[in-house]
Amino acid sequence: KGAMERHQNGLLIPREQQMSIWTDGSFNLESEDGSPPVSGAASIVRIMDIYPGVDSPEVNEYISQVKIHNARSSYECEIIALHIGLDSAIEQKTSGKTIHIFTDSLSCLQQLACLPYRYTYTNSIVTEVATKLAELVEDNEVELHFTPSHTKEIPESDRIDEFAKEAVMDGDDT
Repeated sequence: KGAMERHQNGLLIPREQQMSIWTDGSFNLESEDGSPPVSGAASIVRIMDIYPGVDSPEVNEYISQVKIHNARSSYECEIIALHIGLDSAIEQKTSGKTIHIFTDSLSCLQQLACLPYRYTYTNSIVTEVATKLAELVEDNEVELHFTPSHTKEIPESDRIDEFAKEAVMDGDDT
């Protein structure tokens, strides 16, 4: 509710986004035909470059989708979506940008906010996500944002949700 109030006041999503990463997972507990369930995860990395003398920015998008066999929770799908989004962002070799990461998973954000100094008892994918975030922060500024899902008011959130659902059928196996 608070996030939607911020959105309605124009405070949820930064107006200027040099680079953004939108992530979402689609968890399926059961399959329709009795086979093992397949879930999905997706990310969109959007980079806006502004060039002198050009009226509108050049926008490049990099979309990643993966199928997840035997996922155990929506959190698992979400952290995998974040992982593939960070991989895609790192591949772009950007520097000097402000990167906004948008997720509808409070669990992922809380997990990242509470990481221990040593990762001894932390799930390996969470450790990898933390390492990838640290790599991006070396040359960029990174901000994490919670965005509510299924609102029909945040087009990017609705779009990444569709990509995550499509990943169940069309994504790369992971």
